[in-house]
Parts: sequence; structure tokens; C-alpha cells
Amino acid sequence: ILQVAVGSHAVSTSSPGASMTCLRRGFTFGAVSLCVFLLCLLRDRPVRFPRVKREVLAPGLAEVPALVAVDRRPGHGEAERVDAAVLGAEVAKYMEDAEAGLQTARRAAELLLAAASRRNATLGVIQVGACDGAWADTNDPVQPLLADTRVRALLLEPAPPLWEELRLRVSALPSAEGRLLAVNAALCPAAAAPTVPFYTVSAQYAIDNPDAPHWAKREIGSMLRSHLLKHKIPRRYIEQIDVPCQSPATLFEVAHAPILKPSDVDVLLVDAEGLDAEIVSAFLEVADLRPALVIFEHQHMKLPVREGLSEKLQKNGYREWRDVRNTVAVLKQV
Repeated sequence: ILQVAVGSHAVSTSSPGASMTCLRRGFTFGAVSLCVFLLCLLRDRPVRFPRVKREVLAPGLAEVPALVAVDRRPGHGEAERVDAAVLGAEVAKYMEDAEAGLQTARRAAELLLAAASRRNATLGVIQVGACDGAWADTNDPVQPLLADTRVRALLLEPAPPLWEELRLRVSALPSAEGRLLAVNAALCPAAAAPTVPFYTVSAQYAIDNPDAPHWAKREIGSMLRSHLLKHKIPRRYIEQIDVPCQSPATLFEVAHAPILKPSDVDVLLVDAEGLDAEIVSAFLEVADLRPALVIFEHQHMKLPVREGLSEKLQKNGYREWRDVRNTVAVLKQV
């Protein structure tokens, strides 16, 4: 470009014959310079490796480069089990160093996924109260985990219509068959009858209240009728149904369960609409079940109940953080 400019300048300052000669030289020199420049680029360009599938992580995780430098190229071995306490201690370290606004349930889940990826480790997830799998509406903290093929998960949803939607959405995730299982059941803290009464918001509520938030239409089903009344759901929209019941011990015996023993559980996520404390406590009573992460909703707990659960978690080696809605308990020691 510079050579063309020089030639053009010469056209305006020289005789016609000399002007054409200078212009031709300018274009020639410009073309040669461009070719040399392109050859240098081609010779020095970096070798391109095959594209690597990125983790589904929320903004901000790139601030932890040691955790996300994952080599997923073929030939680097199958994923293996890593002790939950090892993963938990690594997550706890970053939670302790994080700013207060980043110590959230979703952040903890992302950090655990990154820690497992760095170690090429598998993860086992149990989610109680998985709803319909419409994560864009629920901002479910388990969302980043399920899309990763290292993760195996049991997802419980009692309400049949929501379970069917959950099953369809989960089955569309990568390598879902044999890895992810949606179970149509409630989690009963203690051994109980094969079915239990469950209270849900009727489909008519969404028809009559189309602008109601997703949580009001779909997320507050509970074994406690009082929980729906607390959320101002009119009695005429509350339906009682009988749903299958699983206990923490029998959950590992479910047909085609991708998690076969308690020691393979790395994440326990509970959103049981008023029964979170009882369910988390029941899981902690299962021998060898010590997940790296325990996430539960605390906003509906009375203070004595929350304090009692917090004490139990601490005795089992957990450190707690709280965001607006959830408590995150991270295993630091066994």
C-alpha cells in the first residue's frame, strides 16, 4: 500500500512518461510486499489442534485457570473415580478465596465440575426435586453438571407430568442413556409405604394465571399441603396425588440406576419444598455417603431446624456457605 502511494505521488509531480513508469513500479512493489507479508503469515502460523468441546460453565470460572485447563483430546484415558473429600477440599479452597457474591450454589457446582475435569474424574449426582428440567426458568445449580459426559445422575421428580418433561429433556443430553436417569418418585426420609400423598399445583392454575412465574406454576409441589398454602396458592388449584416413594437406601436399587453405591455420590442437591432438612439428614445417615457438595434450600427452614442441620453437617466435615436461597456445604475432611 505504501509503494502504491509513493507511485501515485510521483504521478502528480513528474512528466507523463515518468509518471506512468513510477505508477507501474509502485503497483509492482506493492504487490511484491503483500506477497511477502502473506508468506510470512503462512509460515509462522500456529499448528491448529482439533477443536475441544468446552465445559458448560458460567461467566467468571475463567478466573480459575488451573481448574479449566482440561485436555480432552482422544487417547488421554478413561475418567476415573476421585475421592469426594479430595474434590471437596479443592472446591472449598476457591470458595474461601472468592468474593462474597460468588459463593453461590451454582458457582460451587461449576468449580466441582472443573476440578473433576482437571483430574479426569467421574462425578455422581443425586437430585431430589428435579422439576421439569427447564433450567432456563429455574436457574438450577445442577445444570452445568448434567451436560458433561463424566457425570452420572439420578434425578427424582414426584409429579408425573413434570417427570415426563424432565425425562425428555435429560434424554436429549449427550450420552444420556445409562448415564442419566429421571425417576418418578418422591424421596421419603424414612422407610414408608410404597406410595405417599403429594400435593401439586393443578394445570388449570397456569391456564387461569398465564403470567404467573414458573415457580408458582411448577416448582412448589410438596408432601406438605401447607407449603402450597404458604405460597398463596388458592385451595381450588391444589391437587392431591399418590406418588411412588424411595428412601435414601433404596434409591441405589432402582432399575438401571447409574449410581450403584453411596460412596459414588459426589453431589446431593435437594429442593424438597419444606422437607429439605429431613431429607439431607436422612442421606447423611447412610453409611459411606459423604458427597463433596450438599446443596439445599434453606429459605423455608425455621431457624432451629437450620441450626440443627448445620451442626450435623459440621460434625461430618462440611464447611457451609449461603446465598439468598440455598446453602452450600462443601466436604473438607472425613
